[in-house]
Amino acid sequence: MDKKKLQLYFFLALLGAVGVLSFWIIIPYLGVLILAAAISIIVQPIYLRFQSMLVKHDRIAALLTIIVATIIILAPLLFFSYQILQESLNLYTRLSDNSDTYSRTVRAFAATIRNYIPGFDVDLGIYISQILNWVARNLGAIFTGTVQTFFNLFLGFMALYYFLVDGRKFKNTLIALSPLSDDYDQKLIDRLENAVGSVIKGSLLVAAVQGAVSGFGFWIFGVPDPTLWGTCAAVAALIPGIGTSLVVTPAIAYLLLTGHYYAAIGLLIWGATVVGLLDNVIRPVLVGRGVSIHPFFILISVVGGISFFGPLGIIFGPLVLSLLYGLVDIYKLLVLHQKNGRNFDKKP
Repeated sequence: MDKKKLQLYFFLALLGAVGVLSFWIIIPYLGVLILAAAISIIVQPIYLRFQSMLVKHDRIAALLTIIVATIIILAPLLFFSYQILQESLNLYTRLSDNSDTYSRTVRAFAATIRNYIPGFDVDLGIYISQILNWVARNLGAIFTGTVQTFFNLFLGFMALYYFLVDGRKFKNTLIALSPLSDDYDQKLIDRLENAVGSVIKGSLLVAAVQGAVSGFGFWIFGVPDPTLWGTCAAVAALIPGIGTSLVVTPAIAYLLLTGHYYAAIGLLIWGATVVGLLDNVIRPVLVGRGVSIHPFFILISVVGGISFFGPLGIIFGPLVLSLLYGLVDIYKLLVLHQKNGRNFDKKP
């Protein structure tokens, strides 16, 4: 065998072994790094604003951006996670009591369904209890494993800081290592960032706002556990054609069954006007001309992400989908240029 080929094969084998070893070292914290990278894309406009105000003080601009991101994103997320955990535990306890209003309402709802669907014999209480048990088990790990939680938070803040400060350097390194021309590499990165930003802002953020407004309506009109059901409404907002009505309608039925007729009418008006119009008002502002992904695929990515990643799958699932859309978009760009006889090594 030629000596140069032997050297090349040895180097590639060594590189592959070290790469695999490095991946296994990083994989326990891969979720934190991915989440930090996604947040850095979302808060990039804030960082650029601080950067323009504080010329040659990128590190201070990054610290200020992290403070703003903590106030806007992390603090509400931790607060609502704790509320969801507490309400899930309370609801699980009440469902175990057959004399509770919730239990009687669930049984009455199932009996109503049996009137229209003879033979319907699904114990809704059991399914609801299983879901609540899953929520309590997964969210409980966040607040019980304090050492690991604080370490992950610290690591996430550090990663977000360096993604903001040295993000351009990371991009330049990837561009330098890529065999494509620099212009193509820049287009690839821009389209991936655009896809991630569009999915998070255009789907997840809009759904979160609709869920928060729904939860506020539940609280106003006396629906128990408003944070928990508002979170369910946020997930339901991703369902095309149905949206938050999947949760708001049973809440209205609950108020009717418990004799709160005026509250039921108020919640009906709230859901039809305030919650229903949010999607048409907020989405165009947040997405602009970004990547448009069908909401059904967003829903599948959320459900699949939750089953695969756990609670963080709400974010990781759509992130993976957005990366796929970005790569498909890039593939179409490259194939189009290839069909037109363009050379990737030359500037477009």
